Amino acid sequence: MSESHSHEAENASRRARGDRGGDPPLCGPCGLCVRIAFVLAAVAAGCGKTPEREGMGRVLWHVEAGGIAYADATRVVLWKDQELRCMSGIRGSIAWSADTGGVRPEHAAGELLLFRPGENQESLVAIWMRDGSKRWTFASKDFLKLLTAGDRVFTSDRKGVLQAHSPVDGSPLWKTEGPALVAEMAVDGARAYGADANGTLLAWTLDGGREVWRTPVDRQVVDPLLVVGSRLLVSSGTLARELRAYDSATGREAWRWRGTAAPVSMWVQAGGIVYYSVGANVHAVNADTGERLWQTPATTAPIVGAGQVHVGTLDGLRTLDWKTGKTLWESPAMARALWSDADVVIAANDRKLAALDPTTGRPRWFFETSSEARWAMRAGPLLFVEAYDRPVRAPGAVDQPKPVRHEVFCLRIE
Repeated sequence: MSESHSHEAENASRRARGDRGGDPPLCGPCGLCVRIAFVLAAVAAGCGKTPEREGMGRVLWHVEAGGIAYADATRVVLWKDQELRCMSGIRGSIAWSADTGGVRPEHAAGELLLFRPGENQESLVAIWMRDGSKRWTFASKDFLKLLTAGDRVFTSDRKGVLQAHSPVDGSPLWKTEGPALVAEMAVDGARAYGADANGTLLAWTLDGGREVWRTPVDRQVVDPLLVVGSRLLVSSGTLARELRAYDSATGREAWRWRGTAAPVSMWVQAGGIVYYSVGANVHAVNADTGERLWQTPATTAPIVGAGQVHVGTLDGLRTLDWKTGKTLWESPAMARALWSDADVVIAANDRKLAALDPTTGRPRWFFETSSEARWAMRAGPLLFVEAYDRPVRAPGAVDQPKPVRHEVFCLRIE
């Protein structure tokens, strides 16, 4: 079963939307959206409770940081203020740092972190995550919209010039001209897909940028696109409140769902099924046929993993079978899931973090964070958690609320 999670959204995709995980809005499909961050200093922290096995849930390090740009079993790249820093996943020691000039990186593509420095955002800089060196810079005479899909890098400017860039040196591989693109792109093995400012869906070949098809959709598409099998899925946003699917090879409309009670948003996919939030419900639909399989009340975006769908409800965390929607177990003490795979479900309720057995929902260990746990990502034996409290403005105050403390925890869960 293929899985797609939000930071992810959000990568990307934890990238796009992706928000990423359990705390709406979710990063979209491809993980297009990315959680970006940095570190001030490594601070020693206490241990989580480990009821079942010695060492599970033990915190390895804890830092004040803005978020996570990238993580795997050996390293994590964080961001704050002027710098990126890469830290050892286990020890928390700093491997390298890189000055971004105060500009927050926007996307991750393969081994690259990308950002647009300067007030006018007329250039694109790629940093190599292996050593923090500047890999390449691409300059333009116009504002650049940065679009990524997987390890592919695209830019689109106000004049409607779309370019695909080499991840090695940033040089244009191909370019095409038309109205400016407005939605995050999607790719599959053969084509790239986008939506322009005139409300047209377009597809190009990945290897040369040749236009394959274009299809008018009678309104502007601003939400990220999602490819599932042979279908290109489009949410037409707040005004239309409908979901459409197009044949990815021809651009012909395959099906649509009209008249939703609220905007379609926060979707993920797994095994040919798309899970998305509409108002106070999560729906499951067959991406190929458009058949609506099931729906369930939910207060959070869905988290999908290993044959399960996890949603927060007014009664706590609920876990359902990914195909049937049948409730498998519930955890009233937890509010939402942050991560899910075949080995563990990471759930949270305010500052309490828990590792749950994916079969029974029983807790294996708990860990208390110093602010609200909002996003998590597992990388091998390590679990990275972002925690922060929402800013609160005093009644009648005219100033902006003060920045909140934003922290990253690294725990060992195996």
